[in-house]
Amino acid sequence: MRRTGTTLTEVMLAIAILAVAMMPIFHMMSASNTASRMQKVEGVAANLAKEEMNRWMYVLDPGNFPDDGDEHLVNVFNIEGNEIEIKVRVYRHGNTSTNVKYPEFDWHDFRTSCGGGREGNDLTGMTHDRSRPIQEVTRDEDRTFRLVDIVMIVRWRTPNTAWSDVNRFYLLSRRGYM
Repeated sequence: MRRTGTTLTEVMLAIAILAVAMMPIFHMMSASNTASRMQKVEGVAANLAKEEMNRWMYVLDPGNFPDDGDEHLVNVFNIEGNEIEIKVRVYRHGNTSTNVKYPEFDWHDFRTSCGGGREGNDLTGMTHDRSRPIQEVTRDEDRTFRLVDIVMIVRWRTPNTAWSDVNRFYLLSRRGYM
């Protein structure tokens, strides 16, 4: 009498081969999940940094800025277990005679000087650059600085990673006060 079927040893061997074959797939899925999470937290960090930069650019008065070059912690955010840290450095420019260059146009009434109501002049030929010292365009004579560079240092980490220079970027903006 002949027996057909599988033995326990054969089943265990098949499971072992299958498990060894599946390990790289599980590793790839784990690495993909980690990369996706890092990309998500980087995007959140970029958005938070842009919002914070807008606040520094348009809301804060120059008198409220910290000392030149000193690094100040702005905020630490904890979003879904991820930490995002934003620091800022401010650099004031001590110039008071910055030249402002802007295009100046020779204006005309297109209804009366252009045939058929269409612009016939080449505007680039009618435009010339004009530079004026900043004292001519500013209203405030008491300011000792006109330009400020704002440098934001943004870094992030997930719950299972440490702070790293790889997970960091700088956001730089220049603000002119007129």
